[in-house]
Amino acid sequence: MQHADSLSRNPLPADDSDSLDLHVLNVVQDKHSVLAAQLSDPKLKLIKGILDRNSTEAKDIRHNYTLNDGKIYRKVGDVLRWAVPRDARWKICQFCHDDSGHFSYEKTLEKMRRDYWFSGMARFIKKYVRACIPCAYAKEPFGKKQGLLYPISKPSTPFECIHIDHVGPFVRSKTGNTYVLGIIDGFSKFIVLRAVRNTKSKTSIQALREFIRLFGCPKVIISDRGTSFTSDEFKKFTGKYKIKHVKNAVATPRANGQIERYNRTILGSLTALNIDKDDRDWDCNLNNVQWSLNNTLKKAIGKTPAQLVFGKDTVNSTETHLHEISENLTLDENIDETRKQVSSHISKQQETMKARFDKKRCTANTYKLGDLVMIAKNVRNVGNSNKLVPPFSGPYKITTVLGNDRYEVCNVEGFSSRKYRNIYSAHKIKPWIRLGSIPDSDSENQVFYSHSDQ
Repeated sequence: MQHADSLSRNPLPADDSDSLDLHVLNVVQDKHSVLAAQLSDPKLKLIKGILDRNSTEAKDIRHNYTLNDGKIYRKVGDVLRWAVPRDARWKICQFCHDDSGHFSYEKTLEKMRRDYWFSGMARFIKKYVRACIPCAYAKEPFGKKQGLLYPISKPSTPFECIHIDHVGPFVRSKTGNTYVLGIIDGFSKFIVLRAVRNTKSKTSIQALREFIRLFGCPKVIISDRGTSFTSDEFKKFTGKYKIKHVKNAVATPRANGQIERYNRTILGSLTALNIDKDDRDWDCNLNNVQWSLNNTLKKAIGKTPAQLVFGKDTVNSTETHLHEISENLTLDENIDETRKQVSSHISKQQETMKARFDKKRCTANTYKLGDLVMIAKNVRNVGNSNKLVPPFSGPYKITTVLGNDRYEVCNVEGFSSRKYRNIYSAHKIKPWIRLGSIPDSDSENQVFYSHSDQ
């Protein structure tokens, strides 16, 4: 037995000769009020007077308009459309858009053109639909996603630019560790993995200091916006070492794609190595995973990460620490030339990736300081359907223009009591509505809210 849902029980709209008057009743109470509404409009009153006299004056008026049961209609080909008085235009738009499913401008215009007419109607409807706040929250832009790819300029030597991220949480190990901190070199793809107890800034800084003692101080650190990397403590650390810290935008992992790709491999390797073993010993396998990643040939460049850093592959020993390795290795005489070749290859690879990425993208809207915008939500409605959750929230205010289609935004006072500040990529942003002024066909300004035309 099939059950009808609440939507299927709603009757279909009647398709009869009185449909026009039924539509109009959403604006005014009865047929007499329809005529009264038209007569209250000075220009329609003038037109009715000309039509009533049936004189030879104003041939264009009599050619374009007619009276039917005392009401004024506009002739559009063989169809008669009710001439909408100025004061009823907004309400008619509300009926055909708000009360009819919040369809697009084109569909709303088509619906209104069946029965209604007023000068400049298409332009009026376009501004009305763009001004619809429920549509602004509920509808995503059509077409290509905004924002092109901006490859990060890579250095030509190891450890100038590093990417960092946490993997976990895991089962607490026997030594008290629950996360893996991954540090990957942007040039050679050499990776350092450290089992850590937590994701606190202090713990991350301690691991980075150890890394710096072994490989030197990087010029750039790229991370996500986890609290470990956005704290004042971490900011002081990068400032002390004069490190440029690049934080990727919300829900835009491609900016830190180097480490994100490795995270999947790390998880898979640790899972495989820990089968039929005590889950609390997972961190004992971390050195083996690190060695394997650093001594695996990268087909694209024909070298392993270890070869690009040390000039040769490293010896596999879970008891051997990185500083012992670095002290005993002899560099390949051709390592500088090899690094030049790899640097050239990386540049070409970035160009190819950008061309492929940009094919499906368009140039992003640009915003200025103080602009009001809406932000795409990262919907996490656990246990409930997300189908009817509005995909956008806002408004927010642009506080910093960061370049590469990235913006810092904050909440607008009065819209939210909770302070909020974060970085978003342009493809996660769309314009809020702003106060605009559009002259109608009568050369009088009607002020209303309209979406930005960007």
